[in-house]
Formats: sequence, structure tokens, C-alpha cells
Amino acid sequence: AEVAKTLDNSVQRIAVLIRAADLLWSYQQKQARTTFTEAFDVATRHEKEKSDTAKRPLMLLMFVPDERYVVVRVVSKRDPVWARKLTQEILDQEKRWAEESLSRNWRDDVMIGQRLLDSGIKLLSTDVTQAQEIAAMSLRYPASSELTRFLYKLAEISQQAADQFYLTALATYHQKPMREFLYLQAYPFG
Repeated sequence: AEVAKTLDNSVQRIAVLIRAADLLWSYQQKQARTTFTEAFDVATRHEKEKSDTAKRPLMLLMFVPDERYVVVRVVSKRDPVWARKLTQEILDQEKRWAEESLSRNWRDDVMIGQRLLDSGIKLLSTDVTQAQEIAAMSLRYPASSELTRFLYKLAEISQQAADQFYLTALATYHQKPMREFLYLQAYPFG
């Protein structure tokens, strides 16, 4: 964790910090929490700097992870309650940044929803409940192809849970524009 402070690249620094914190968790939980917090703070600064730069194409943004979610995914394996709080903090940050920026548009909201769903997908293998809770947060944002992907991945684990999530999404998006509602048609089971 101390060596990470010498790294100039934020992404590398975050990776080292979360690995160190994950290893420390079993032995020194207080120090691990401090290290996770530092990783989250570095990730927040990194994302703020990225958002201040010129807007990148949406396709590029889809493949570049939001480092805050990377930290949250690791934290959720150790402390799901804290991970939910960090996720809510990310959503609050996004809202504040949107208010500060006059250039905020629909694609920013799409990216938030996609990143929440991507985190949910990556958590399915370790914590289905946490994955569903994070994915449910995405329903506040415009639907995207990640919603369909999440439904299929969840169905691999529990068809019943996927069907229930589908019904929740259907109730959420039935009054939304057709471009969002149509992402649900690709899930034939619900």
C-alpha cells in the first residue's frame, strides 16, 4: 500500500491499493478499510479529472471502466453494506457533477446505468443478492444492452430471480421511450 503512493498512474495505483486492502482484510481489517478508502478517493479524483476533459465517444467510454466501480466490486466481497454506501456515494457524486456541468446529457446517464449493470454482472459469481441490488439501482437510469446481458447472466444462476428482475424492469421502463423499452424484448423468458 505504501509503494502505491509512488505510482503516478492512477489506474495502477488503484489496482495496487485494492489488492493490498483485499490481502490485509483477514489480518488487519481497520488498515484494509483505510486502504480501500484511499483507493476509492484516488478513483474519485481520477473519474473527476476524466469527466473534466473533452467528451469521448460513447463506444470508447463503454470499454473504459469507471475505477470507482472497480473498487466497489472488491469491497462488496468483503462488506456488502459498505459497498452499497459507496455505490450511493458514486450516484450522489454523479448528480453533483451533473449540476456543476452544463454539458451533461443523456449519454452520461446511460453510462451510469451501464456501469451499475456491469458491476452487477461481475458480482453475480460471488454475491447474487448484492449483484441484484446494484443492478436495481441502474433502473433509475436509461436502459441499455447491459440490462439484457444482466438478465441472461442472472438467468444462468436463477431463472426465477431473472424473471422477477425482468418484471421489475418492465414496470420501470413501460412508460419510457421505446428505445429503452425494447431492450427488454430480447429476454424471452419473463
